[in-house]
Amino acid sequence: MCSLHFFCPTHERSFEPGFDVDDDTFARHRLKIVRLDCPWCGRMHRFLLADGRRHIDVPQPHQLTRLTAAPPLAPRGA
Repeated sequence: MCSLHFFCPTHERSFEPGFDVDDDTFARHRLKIVRLDCPWCGRMHRFLLADGRRHIDVPQPHQLTRLTAAPPLAPRGA
């Protein structure tokens, strides 16, 4: 799943309309027109679903693998 962000041409800022879409749905319906209320200018914009920039969910900290650094090498000639 990923969220979509669209671009307001009036204020030149992106906004998130508040819905998520999976990759299969995005691929099948990318040419569908969506009507979204813009929080920046207050108008309704029409976009193709494909105009949205996809933002993939970021894993939570407990889902990340902890990386550790190797110990430093001993200096040469020591």
